[in-house]
Formats: sequence, C-alpha cells, structure tokens
Amino acid sequence: MKRRNEELLYQADDAHKKGHLQEAKYLYRSILRSEPLNAEANYKMGIIESSAGRGASAISFYRQAVEANPEMEQFWLSLINALISEKQIEQDK
Repeated sequence: MKRRNEELLYQADDAHKKGHLQEAKYLYRSILRSEPLNAEANYKMGIIESSAGRGASAISFYRQAVEANPEMEQFWLSLINALISEKQIEQDK
C-alpha cells in the first residue's frame, strides 16, 4: 500500500504543479483514505484549501500533517499562518 501511495503522491504533486487542482485533490484524498496521517498528502491538501480561501479546512489538514511529522518546520509555519489568518490565534500587538 505504501508504494502505491508514493506513486499517487507523485501523480498528485504533478497535477498540483500543473494547476489541475481537482485531480490533485482527488489523488491526495485517495492517499488519505488508506493512510489518514500521511503528512505530505495532508500538507498539500492544506495548501490547496488555503489557496481556495477555505482556511478552516486548511487548518484541519495542517494539524494532521504536524501530528504525523512534528519535526517538519514548514508544516508548523503553515499551520500557524492559517490560524492567524482565521483569527484563531492572537498576534502580539
């Protein structure tokens, strides 16, 4: 299963880069059905959701990515930025 998900992730990333967001979302979701804590698929879904203005959904995906791989700084940064954008975290004034 892991090998198949790696192939799907490659295809999803390629679709994402080409701007085929519906195809990319379908492929990322396919990965997440069999591997809900796949850090990369969750992170990439967060990016798509964030860029579409769906911040609350993006936060959920970013949280899953952080939970799966807490050492990845970019996952944390994206989560924090989304929380700030959605006014779910206070900024110092």
